[in-house]
Amino acid sequence: MNEKPDYLRVIPLGGLNQFGMNCCVLECNDALLMLDCGLSFPETPNFGIDYIIPDFSWLLENVERLEAIVLTHGHEDHIGGLPYLLEEVDVPVVGGRLTLEMIKRKLLEHDVEDVAYFDVQPGDTMTFGPFKLEFIHVNHSIPNAMSVKIDTPQGRLIFTGDWKLDQTPFGEPVMDLATFARLGDEGVLALLGDSTNVDVPGVSASETDVLETLTRILGDAQGRVIVALFSSNLHRVAGLMHAAEQSGRRVCLLGRSLERNFQLASELGMLDLPTGPVLIAPDEIARFEDRDLLILCTGSQAEPRSSLTRMAHGEHNLIRLKSEDTVVLSARVIPGNDVAIYRMLDALARKGVKVITKSNASVHASGHAHREELKLLLNLTKPRYVVPMHGDFRVRRQHGELGKRVSKSIPLVIDDGDVLEFRDNTAHVIGKVRSGRVAVDGKALGDIDDVQIRDRMKLAATGIVVAFLVLDGQSGAITDGPRLLHHGLSVEGGDKWFAQAAEYARQEIEEMSVDARQDTAEVQETLRTAVRRYFRKNADKKPVVIPIVHEL
Repeated sequence: MNEKPDYLRVIPLGGLNQFGMNCCVLECNDALLMLDCGLSFPETPNFGIDYIIPDFSWLLENVERLEAIVLTHGHEDHIGGLPYLLEEVDVPVVGGRLTLEMIKRKLLEHDVEDVAYFDVQPGDTMTFGPFKLEFIHVNHSIPNAMSVKIDTPQGRLIFTGDWKLDQTPFGEPVMDLATFARLGDEGVLALLGDSTNVDVPGVSASETDVLETLTRILGDAQGRVIVALFSSNLHRVAGLMHAAEQSGRRVCLLGRSLERNFQLASELGMLDLPTGPVLIAPDEIARFEDRDLLILCTGSQAEPRSSLTRMAHGEHNLIRLKSEDTVVLSARVIPGNDVAIYRMLDALARKGVKVITKSNASVHASGHAHREELKLLLNLTKPRYVVPMHGDFRVRRQHGELGKRVSKSIPLVIDDGDVLEFRDNTAHVIGKVRSGRVAVDGKALGDIDDVQIRDRMKLAATGIVVAFLVLDGQSGAITDGPRLLHHGLSVEGGDKWFAQAAEYARQEIEEMSVDARQDTAEVQETLRTAVRRYFRKNADKKPVVIPIVHEL
């Protein structure tokens, strides 16, 4: 007889209050299973932060119970946090071939070795402790994406990951609806589902439709066609190579991440590629007429050093844009990148090129299901509960309401850190674990709200003044200065303000007693407060002041 009743818990550590940083932990009868381990990118301005990852502190306190980490696909918002976790723990990693190869490449950069990998394909099953897994093929904007069915003593979960239903995909089969229908007929306790596009009506565009539009653009263009896209959208890359072959163009890939991902997927045999000699190296571009070229590149989000951004600003070493060129942004605008993208588009317009975006042609298809697709999955799986995942509260609440209306499911809209427990066919939030966001700055990790980040925010908002002063060590008399160096502090009137601030600080120090002026720490504090007080009173500025006092 089992003295301890069965229970199942869903504990999201990231992804429920923003787009990105997806990470969820399941707990069943003292065993843990992690589903995805992503990162997000910092909001602008980022104050030097490279990435943001989930706070793993609760997991690390319970790491001996962690059975495995399961990855649904290879996007950064689902795998990017894993290297930072695997630096601390030794646990098996489960995923598709392409996903695992992407992880291996990242782990090499972090000097993480000896990881146990389990390569799975759709239809495969695995068991870790009380968790019985089955992997299901779905369409997405990267090859090798899968949903996961998890059977437990308390019932069945379906974790969708990111998905869409593309009925005419390129380079991959249609999503495995039959398996979802079978699982629904057998009974589903809860659907943990992607909510990203629940507020978008209809169905998502097909990848084949996008390629038809891009093929027409290739045929109509009189000069070079330059297509910027996500470096992981590899089926679109392959489709564009076929389109280029049909139109008699050669294809060049520009951008390190695009080249690496393409090489990786090609070596794994995961792409439907033309048989003819279509691909050329970057240093071969000059050999071909403009009309014979298709250039695929990074930079759809106007990343500072990406290929398209450098072209737009005339800084690319191989491409100088011409008025006959056609530039296509075959990607969505990620929230937060709007300003940089519009600035880049303006720079492209100044070059005289023709610019095509999603707003004026069907050159991109979302990788996330729209409302009608979400309805279909709810009807197929018929879950007792729907737990909306991936996105802010607004879209997750809409997904919960959609489940209630379509499949009579009970919505459970939870937040990061909530402990949602299923027991005896009921579900309740029973508590909360520590969760949050950790800033990654180079190889350093820190709380997103720690002192260093607050200091950077303050410096960005107020500017900095460095005040140099030289004193006679015996008499305490000022022998040089104060001299003020400043950065990020703009005041109307220019240098005269800084000269007056220096003179004001000099007078404050000269009014100190001789004994006080022989105390370097006291002189530094007087110098700091005097300079800051001057700017606050006269220019309504509150800069960070760093005093440096040298004794001779």
